[in-house]
Amino acid sequence: MIENRMPVDLAFQNQVATLPLSGLVDMFLSNAHPKLWLPPIQRSVVWRNSQIINYWDSLFRGYPSGTVMVHRAVSFGRDSEGRTGDVHPEDYLLFDGQQRLATVLLGFGKGPLTRERRIWVDLGKEQTGELRFHLRINSTGQPFGYRENEPNQKLELRVRRASYDNWKGEKADETPQAIFAGIPDAFPWPYFADSACAVPLDHVTAILVEGGCEDAVKKLCGYDNAKPDVVSALIEALEAALSSTVILTQVDPSIVSRSDEYARLFARIGQGGTSLTNDELTYSLIKYKFPFVHDTMGAITERVGRFASEVDLVLGAFRISKALAPWVEAKDWEKTGRPIPQQIDKLNSGNAAATKDHFLFLIPAQQTSDVSGQLFSAVKKLKEALIYDTQRNPSGLPPMLMARLSRELLDVLLLLAVHEKDVDWSARKENIIAFTLYWLLFVENHEKAALHVFSVAANTKPGGVSTESESLKALIADLTSKSLSRQVPASWMWDEYRNRILGCGGLLTWEDRFKAFDEEGRSPGASLRLLSTHQELILQALTWLQRSYLADKFSNYDPTSARDEDLPVDKDHLIPQHIFGLDLRSTFYPKDYRVSKNFRERRWVIGNSLGNFRLIDASENRRRKATKIDNEEHIEGGRYDFIDDLDAWNGLIRVSRKEDEESAWTEQDALLFQRLIDTRTLDLVQKIVEEGGISKLLPES
Repeated sequence: MIENRMPVDLAFQNQVATLPLSGLVDMFLSNAHPKLWLPPIQRSVVWRNSQIINYWDSLFRGYPSGTVMVHRAVSFGRDSEGRTGDVHPEDYLLFDGQQRLATVLLGFGKGPLTRERRIWVDLGKEQTGELRFHLRINSTGQPFGYRENEPNQKLELRVRRASYDNWKGEKADETPQAIFAGIPDAFPWPYFADSACAVPLDHVTAILVEGGCEDAVKKLCGYDNAKPDVVSALIEALEAALSSTVILTQVDPSIVSRSDEYARLFARIGQGGTSLTNDELTYSLIKYKFPFVHDTMGAITERVGRFASEVDLVLGAFRISKALAPWVEAKDWEKTGRPIPQQIDKLNSGNAAATKDHFLFLIPAQQTSDVSGQLFSAVKKLKEALIYDTQRNPSGLPPMLMARLSRELLDVLLLLAVHEKDVDWSARKENIIAFTLYWLLFVENHEKAALHVFSVAANTKPGGVSTESESLKALIADLTSKSLSRQVPASWMWDEYRNRILGCGGLLTWEDRFKAFDEEGRSPGASLRLLSTHQELILQALTWLQRSYLADKFSNYDPTSARDEDLPVDKDHLIPQHIFGLDLRSTFYPKDYRVSKNFRERRWVIGNSLGNFRLIDASENRRRKATKIDNEEHIEGGRYDFIDDLDAWNGLIRVSRKEDEESAWTEQDALLFQRLIDTRTLDLVQKIVEEGGISKLLPES
């Protein structure tokens, strides 16, 4: 039986002490002193599934668990539930080794990872491959597990669907997170994909700790399909792993007492472990200086939802504070740019008192159960203004598009919400949605555009920017004149664009498309060319255009959550790729060589344009394959495909495989292929510009 003991003290000699792995877990989970806490300064990033599995496999093989760094606790620490609390003078903070501890705790069913993941072991399979035992992961988004030999990869769609159907039976439909949360404490769980006897590792650990090896083997061998040899080997390896020695190194107190050296050491350690981005390091330093920021952000995301990442929200708040309440003698780039690690030390200076006060006005850093602070109000206000609702906000953004806001756009929108904290946005929703769509689809350089907006806010009193129509018009005019955004076609251009398409004698190159009004100093065609062929912009455009379909079809899908869900839609070609993309041997290919050469060289630009795409339920898309577009699919109330001439589209989707002239495209078919797609591209972009309200914010000229 494992001795689950609580050490009275760590006997450090030359800053080094040892402890069994089970003792380290005890120190963290127990309330006795000395207790182990996570420090306020910590990484938000977590290990991938493969790293978690490989670490447990290393423990099972008897490999060293690795050295961890600790130091005496000073003021605050974070417990196994992620809550910040007061520490005891005898307590310690885990400075390095946080990911390893979180991974070990997952095997006990404790710690921060348990909110979203669980590690399992298959007792019914012998050793194969690189792993000593069959270790698997499942999550809130993938309750039936990931691929057996590729734990970072989702199961094939057919396997996921089969697992769901097998689980569902006569039950009502449930979301993935509800399935994950509702797994009963009766094992093995028969619905884990490709498993023989799937049992959570935390269940195995609990049996071992409570009853010892003999009792654990006896109980686990009684499970259906469990192999006695696998069970015996697992219990032996698990006992050895939990009894293995962990080496603890104590950080020199002189380093802990100096915030600059402490932060530098944290960054240096990050270079050799889980790599930190500049933003992650900056946020870690903010949490070190203001420990309760972490708790406040947890409360915000719980109440408002995961509108954006915790890191981006906090850094956005600090950026706003730098712009609206800059420290004394701050340079313009310091006021307007994204926060960097070196700027956190500025908050220790008396010259930055106003900046610090403003930041704490946005994110109160005190221990409280209430969600307060202007950032919470701003995020809530922004989400209410932007999120799609059939009745209250029919022009809004569906959650799938909300999750694709760039961090720079998020900074700008939060700036507007904070600046207009006392303004009722209910009458300005159209302006806010239109500006957001404009930024998503027409801003060329998000980073420089955000710098310009923050520069205006920092150097113009009061605030400099607002959601009033005239203010947004002026802002868009500035962005366009500085070449930070692309020009939007004027209302009088649309019909002429269509007329030019009708007059084309062959498939156009990318450069020749939509160039009717391009001239020196003005290039609205560049916007159309990029928007029609840039795949991310196409996805963003279609997501807004088909917002009603997405909301109706996938009401439970929320990519702004932390769930690892499948994207439920495919970006589907209306004229299938296998028809316009095959080689000369295809019976669909034009027979005339001159047409074929033109078609061969330029078909891909046309066929992969916005006008030939729609979003469609992934399962329906696989059933559709290469069939014609259904008469009911294209109408409003169906899939919102915005197709005017259905017969013309279907006339190009020839599913016959006969070797005859009827299966081949003629020269006129090739031109129709271009005309249909480019005309629909124009229709969709015009719809966004006009119905999305962008046209109302464009400069008169």
